[in-house]
Amino acid sequence: MPDIQEIAKQIVLANVNGELTAPLPEPLSVADAYAVQNACIKFAQTYKGLPGYMPRLYTRAGYKIGATSKEVQ
Repeated sequence: MPDIQEIAKQIVLANVNGELTAPLPEPLSVADAYAVQNACIKFAQTYKGLPGYMPRLYTRAGYKIGATSKEVQ
């Protein structure tokens, strides 16, 4: 199982510093990907080393859905 907290930390700090992260050795499961998303939000809102405006950029505003098929629409 991947270290969700470490991946989230790397993503947020890379975003703040305008850098890229190293590719993961293997793809994440859907559950792990959502866990990383949640961990990014939590890390950004609690880590004291970010510039003052950054924690406000990491909030959940809603969920995206794909409505491209007639059945879903």
